[in-house]
Amino acid sequence: MNIKDFFRKLFSPMIWINLGAMILVVLLALGFVWKGLLDYTNHDVTVELPQTTGMDADNAQRILQQMGLNTEIEDTIYDSKLKRGQIASMIPEAGSKVKPGRTVRLTVVTNHRPKAQMPDLADNSSRREAIARLQAIGWKVSHTEYVPGEPDWVYQVKINGRPVHKGEWIEKGTSLTLVVGNGTANLFSDSLEEDSEQITNDTYDDTNSDDGTIEGFEL
Repeated sequence: MNIKDFFRKLFSPMIWINLGAMILVVLLALGFVWKGLLDYTNHDVTVELPQTTGMDADNAQRILQQMGLNTEIEDTIYDSKLKRGQIASMIPEAGSKVKPGRTVRLTVVTNHRPKAQMPDLADNSSRREAIARLQAIGWKVSHTEYVPGEPDWVYQVKINGRPVHKGEWIEKGTSLTLVVGNGTANLFSDSLEEDSEQITNDTYDDTNSDDGTIEGFEL
């Protein structure tokens, strides 16, 4: 085949028709694949999450599932403002836009308060420090009882009038009473020391003198 025949066949209409058909097939295949991916990933298709806080858990799950979403009870929590079985929170939050098929995690209210262990506070902390630690854990300090002792030094923690010991499990939200010193122990101690010093200073010397006499008397 000479060069003239080669170029004649290269520019033959049949070759260009076949080449165009192949390109068209490839483009159509790519288009179908792209559309399939968009349909599979729900591109530009979203739903807005409704407000479920305070709703009954069963009703909230039914509504979310009707919107094409999956639901999962992730955790339970105690909330005095809500009733048992109601939704306390949701992830993602209400108002978020998510794709159908997304799993929404729900936190449901329980009637069991969580508990925590009592830290070592008795005879080991000041009143201010004890209140800060107890409130950080989730308890309330409602009363303070004063007893003779170091001022504002914690000697005991009580609940309903009984002592609470280190390591004891107590429900969060419980009201506690601190037993602290009122400072009178120091005053009493100082008074005893002053009286003792006064007695020592007032004691007379009854040591025998060298001249055979006792002070104040002659033999």
